[in-house]
This record gives sequence, C-alpha cells and structure tokens, in this order.
Amino acid sequence: MSAAHQVVEVNKHVSLYRGFTIQRLPRSAVDKNHRYQVTKDGMYYGQEFAQAEAIRTIDGLHHDHEIWCERLGVSVVVGEVTNCSEPMNGN
Repeated sequence: MSAAHQVVEVNKHVSLYRGFTIQRLPRSAVDKNHRYQVTKDGMYYGQEFAQAEAIRTIDGLHHDHEIWCERLGVSVVVGEVTNCSEPMNGN
C-alpha cells in the first residue's frame, strides 16, 4: 500500500502534488472544459481533463520511476522523481 500524499492548493489555478505542478488552464472556444497541465522543473508531462486524472498521471510516473530505479540497482529518493543517483548496495 502506498503512502497518502497531499495536494497543496497554491491558488485557484495552481496546485502542487509530489513535487509536480498541476495548473488549471482556462476554458477556450475549442475546449469547453478546464484542462489540467502537469509540469515539473520546466518539463511538460501532459494535460488531463480532471485534476484526479493529473494526480493518477503523477502517481504513475512515480511508480514507473521506482521500477526503473529497482532495475538499475539504485535507491529511490523519497519525494524525488528525477534522482536515481544513490546505489542501493552502497557502491
């Protein structure tokens, strides 16, 4: 079972979750609903149609990262998706 993570609402358009930014984009003539853009450190990870979908996308990125770190034999740094620099066996 995974640990619960908190969504921190910065303002009505921006939330933070597990180090990622979820930005609520305005409606347009083409897109009648709000969209939610996922970014981290200037990297774009896509748009979703609901905040819950954006959170699932981020959770999926974390899960995939943990699998790759395990395959590479490095430890997963808690709360950091982009760092696989610490070897698990201490070498």
